[in-house]
Amino acid sequence: MDFMNRITSDQNETLEGEVTNEEVKKAVWDCGVDKAPGPDGFTFGFYRRYWNLIESDVVNAVKWIFIHGSIPKGGNSCFITLIPKIPNANMVKDFRPISLVGSVYKIVAKILANRLVTVLGDLVNEIQSAFMTDRQILDGLFILNELVQWCKKRKKQVMFFKVDFEKAYDSVRWEFLDDILKKFGFGKKWCNWIQSCLQFSRGSVLVNGSPTQEFQFYKGLKQGDPLSPFLFILVMESLHVSFQRVVDAGLFKGIKMGSSLQISHLFYADDAIFMGHWNQSNISMITRVLDVFHRASGLRINMNKSKLMGISVDDSMVEQAAAKIGCVVLKTPFKYLGSRVGGLMSRVQSWNEIIEGMEARLSRWKLKTLSIGGRLTLLKSVLGAIHIYPLHGEGGKIGKLITSTYPSIWLSIVQEVETLKRQGIDLMSFITPSLGNGLDTSFWDVPWRGDIAFKELAPRIYALESMKGITVALKLKRLKGCILIIRKLEVTWSLDGVGDFTVASVRKAIDDHILPTGNTNTRWVKEVPIKINIHAWKVKNDCFPTMFNMSRRGMEIDTILCPLCNRTAESSRHLLFSCQFIRDIMHKIIRWWELDHREIDSYDDWLEWVTSIRLPIKVKKVFEGICYIVWWYTWNWRNKKIFGHDNPPKASIFDEIVSRYFYWIRFRCNASISWTEWLKNPNLILL
Repeated sequence: MDFMNRITSDQNETLEGEVTNEEVKKAVWDCGVDKAPGPDGFTFGFYRRYWNLIESDVVNAVKWIFIHGSIPKGGNSCFITLIPKIPNANMVKDFRPISLVGSVYKIVAKILANRLVTVLGDLVNEIQSAFMTDRQILDGLFILNELVQWCKKRKKQVMFFKVDFEKAYDSVRWEFLDDILKKFGFGKKWCNWIQSCLQFSRGSVLVNGSPTQEFQFYKGLKQGDPLSPFLFILVMESLHVSFQRVVDAGLFKGIKMGSSLQISHLFYADDAIFMGHWNQSNISMITRVLDVFHRASGLRINMNKSKLMGISVDDSMVEQAAAKIGCVVLKTPFKYLGSRVGGLMSRVQSWNEIIEGMEARLSRWKLKTLSIGGRLTLLKSVLGAIHIYPLHGEGGKIGKLITSTYPSIWLSIVQEVETLKRQGIDLMSFITPSLGNGLDTSFWDVPWRGDIAFKELAPRIYALESMKGITVALKLKRLKGCILIIRKLEVTWSLDGVGDFTVASVRKAIDDHILPTGNTNTRWVKEVPIKINIHAWKVKNDCFPTMFNMSRRGMEIDTILCPLCNRTAESSRHLLFSCQFIRDIMHKIIRWWELDHREIDSYDDWLEWVTSIRLPIKVKKVFEGICYIVWWYTWNWRNKKIFGHDNPPKASIFDEIVSRYFYWIRFRCNASISWTEWLKNPNLILL
């Protein structure tokens, strides 16, 4: 059968174009710096740090692969490690295989993935929401939630069938994938590149840290390969095309919501959910389609994990149907249908369990083993996932506003908006229509829909118009029912001035309204790690257990003198600004940066000085980061001296600061400065 959505010739030309040096570098920088290395042993932290030395060799190797369409032996090898899915895993099925891919192949795959993602939106239907640009991961779950609520309210007898594919990535047949790519119109060169990535792949399993003998792959997509998720989306799109033909032929009846909307299936990555009228014909048709799909693609349905649910259907009928096809009966939709979205807690069933889950993840024993930066990261991960927790539980609640057995997510959002309004945050006031009522807007002369006026967009129709000065309101009234010309009125989001709604703008508005305002803004430098920034925040707020602070709190100590100079009481102000130890280091820093020397005695003095320095804003941030690092090393050196550790020579601290900061900048920014330039002219750094 033919696919409706196909690659255009222009898109093919772009996909198969010559690989540029910039593409290779972007692929390197897109890969995580601290991921576990593959058989070649190189991490991308190594690539970034020594890019000025190895760039030419890496680019030549990658271009050779694209020109010849083959990968040399060893270039596409990987280690396979098994990650347990459950506690106390002891069976093979209890583990998930993850591929530790070699660095050169990962660069090649990343380039292909970066190109492929630019055309996926034109090929993949909106029923798929995962890994797609400009689509939200939660879209499918929101639609499903509302659909269940809508069916329950109207007592419609419908079925929901959640399908689990057995070892989905590992089962994809390469021949089928090649057929799919050709059906979508991908060119010969592109298909050859993809087949090379698959056919030249080899792996060895890590057993107790040691690899077994290497073996050849003959099917499947590798977990850990940057290209795999996007190729799998195309495989699932073929299932959508097939099933949609069945629906269009009237062989499967989906859930009809109004005269023109019918929903029959939703996909999220390797999860598929089919929904429709409750009848034996629908259930039989799904199993037939999935059986044919298995024979073609290799993706087998795991009936033991697939689940059938009926709305407004007798339980005995659901159990009988589930037993016939060999799947499980699903009674709580949110607990399982949304299980792919959460990740942190897939079985939370009430608001109390949400709180308990948070407390468990923020348990004191865990916090004791983490650095301050680690604690901040853990806190952000837990708080960032709270909004997902209510989507999983049976009868999950946001606060105590939802009382129905199966709540509507959109209803809860509306109720939360009302709650915020009572607290003085009226989010609805930021939603404004971009057109208004159309009574005073010219239909043809004003670009009221898009950036171009209709008389320029459709000059032939405009020439036939008898009332060229007609307003939008009158024209829409006359053209009622004409789908080709009538456009929906749009609304804009005025909170951040951009026009498009963003979660970040809402969060900022809530934070600004609710959170207490400090006297000064927190200063944060992205070029240094979290722990260094938090340390600088402590400097600003005098939060260190210095000798003076401990004495002031009533602790008995032998002396309050500074352990670095033994001359003055050790306060944060003295230790980090006026002590001769840190002044000597800062004097070297200032000479290195060719700045005017100035004695600093406090944080306020330092802030006034940094603000007055004449440097570009981004470069000034880099210098500010150096000051943070000096404070960090000074405090560490002080602790080592007090607690009897071997201290490095004082003279080596400056060298350590210079080299360490260069390492961090290369990792955290797209800095093109070399090590030699960094030593000579750090104030000319390009970010």
